[in-house]
This record gives sequence, C-alpha cells and structure tokens, in this order.
Amino acid sequence: MIDRLKILKPSWMTVTIIFMISCLSIQNYRNLPLGKDIVFATIYWHGPVLFSQTILLFFIAWQVSSFRKIQLLVAVRGMDDLIQKKLFSLVTFEVLTYFIWFDASFLLTGHSLFIDGSPVIGICLLLFRIFIIWFLGILLISVYTSSYPGIILFSVLVLNLFYHYIIETLFLLGKYSQYYDPLWQVFHQK
Repeated sequence: MIDRLKILKPSWMTVTIIFMISCLSIQNYRNLPLGKDIVFATIYWHGPVLFSQTILLFFIAWQVSSFRKIQLLVAVRGMDDLIQKKLFSLVTFEVLTYFIWFDASFLLTGHSLFIDGSPVIGICLLLFRIFIIWFLGILLISVYTSSYPGIILFSVLVLNLFYHYIIETLFLLGKYSQYYDPLWQVFHQK
C-alpha cells in the first residue's frame, strides 16, 4: 500500500511548484538596488518572507492535510509512523530545494554576497532562516493527526511573521550590520 503512495515522493510536479514559489521572490532581484547584499534581499526586504515563504508553508500544509482523509485507514494498518517519516523527508526536500534555488539565483545576479556586515554572521542569519522555515514545516506535519489543523496553520504563520519582524528584523539584523539597526537608522536618516 505504501509503495503506491507516490505522492510522498518528490515528483516533477512538486519540484515545479517549489520552483515557481521561489521564482516569486527571485523576480524581485531585478529591482534590487546596487550595492545591496543577500541579507538585504532575503531578510530586510520583507518580500520573500511575506509572499513566497508563506506560500511554501501553505503548500506544505495542503500536502499534509490531503493525507488527513486516509489517516484512519493508515492508522488501522499501523503505518502512521511511516507516513509521518515520509512527510518529514518531503518537507525537508521542499524547504532545501526552495532555498537552494532562491539563494543560488542571487549568485547569478552578480551582486556581492555580504557587503554590509560579517560573512559569518550573514551565513548564520541565512542558515537560521532556513532552519526556521524547516522547523515550521515540521510543525505542520502535526496537522496530519491534529483535531484542530486551522489553529496549527494559523500558529505557524504567526510564528513565521513574529520571528521575522520581532527577532530577525529588530535584533539579529543589527548584529549583522549597523545599517540595519533601527536606532542607527534614526540618527543617520537623510
């Protein structure tokens, strides 16, 4: 039975959808001001977080919730753990594919990677962003067995925006570069 569930394996359709989701943010690169780096384009510019990464989380939630219909039949056969492991690997594949295309496309634009701050902190910011989206995708796997999938989806979306606007924008970007520090921006505004 499980071998017939080909939807749990990354198909060309899944790869195409993930590519299209990453293209939603890639198309903004042509409007990127000169002298801006990858941290500005992916985190400070807000577009990827507000649009494409939210759509990616909705896509993951849709995929997981599509298995809720057969959850009882799978549970009777004792295959719940196997389905959740397959969903885990699918979420990991989709998040990594999204960020590989998204970040690799930035390299093709000819912009420098880390202009404003330390490359080590910049890489840590980008990796932590990948980890957050992956972790939120893993939380969405609980929609498969939950009685309240809407609350989980809403919580995941709020956590994504809370992390971005409160933790990432206000605290972490200031550690990367003084240009992103809100206090520095107020004193040096032109």
